[in-house]
Formats: sequence, C-alpha cells, structure tokens
Amino acid sequence: MLLPKAETQRTDTMNTVPTSNVRQQNFMHALRMNMGLPLHQLANDAIANTFGQPMDFQVGLEMARIAQMIQKDAVYVSFASDTANKPIGFSVIYRELNMVDVIDNCVPYAASDNAPVVLVSTRANEHFAVDSRGSLIRLPGKPANIAAGKKLAMKRIRVAAAAMGDAQMAGCQIIKPGAAPMAQNPQVEPIVCFS
Repeated sequence: MLLPKAETQRTDTMNTVPTSNVRQQNFMHALRMNMGLPLHQLANDAIANTFGQPMDFQVGLEMARIAQMIQKDAVYVSFASDTANKPIGFSVIYRELNMVDVIDNCVPYAASDNAPVVLVSTRANEHFAVDSRGSLIRLPGKPANIAAGKKLAMKRIRVAAAAMGDAQMAGCQIIKPGAAPMAQNPQVEPIVCFS
C-alpha cells in the first residue's frame, strides 16, 4: 500500500505501519469486505487494497506502477492526512491490455443491506465490482439513486471498520515512492479441489 509518511510507528508484524494509520487500514479492509472479499489471502489474489494520501497525478502514476509491478488491479482509498478518520476519495487502478487506467472520484454504492458494495465512477458511465472469482470487473452504466446507495455503503463500511480493533493486520506494508512491494506469503500453497 502507498502511505503518507508518519511520525509514530509500531511494529506488530514484519512490516512497520504508523499507528495513526490503523483506522485508515481498517476502513480499507472494511471496504474490501463489503465489496465481497474476505480478509484472508485468496487463491485468486487479484485485487490490491490500498490507502494513502490524496489522489493526484503523482499518486496515480505511482499506483499505476505498483499495479503493473504486482500484477493486480487496485482499490485505493484516499485520506487528507496521516491522522484523518474519514476518507476523502476512492479510486480504482485498473489494468488493461496495454495500459493502466486510474479512475479517481469513485463513489461506494450499495443497492441494499445485503448487496455487495460497488465503486461508481463519477466521470464516466461505469462502475466496478468484484466477480465470483474475486477479480475486479468494469461494468457499463450507473446504478439508480447514487446518493442513497452511497449513504448506505458508507454506513456499512464505517460499522465494519469500527469492529476491527486497533491492531495492524498481517500483510500490510508501506511502499515508499519508487520502491518495490514485498511479496506476500510466496510459500502459501493454493487450495486444490477435485470435483
């Protein structure tokens, strides 16, 4: 994940994450869960969940570089500062055949209490969802009543984030601009099912 620099740090696992960012980490993971993905590593680990400083041209370029390097699409949650409690933006970093598309100004949306959260682009007639394989998909069209869907999605995300506690989750890491991300659990064997 790309994070803004912070003064205070704690080491709960191999990675060092600023303590002020745990709330932001929880918000990112709550969004992931509400989009339909569990917190454990998946057999098809195709989406990076990231958070950090406000999305701008430089952050977009860095996130595109990271997405290409780790070969994953990414969902990016922006915060105004290291200590901010609420996000100021949502973005999708989506890999195409010959480019990486950074879609900023997305809005989380839930059609109902049980429906997965999707990210709706405010700039184009499209939205992003997680499919049954755990991949990020780009779909045409916008859902109806975006304001109500956003309010419901944000409520669900806040409730889930508040229930996560104050410990750093395994696998979270800081990626400095220009640095390479560490491999995540390269020795984990996939689950094989015969049917």
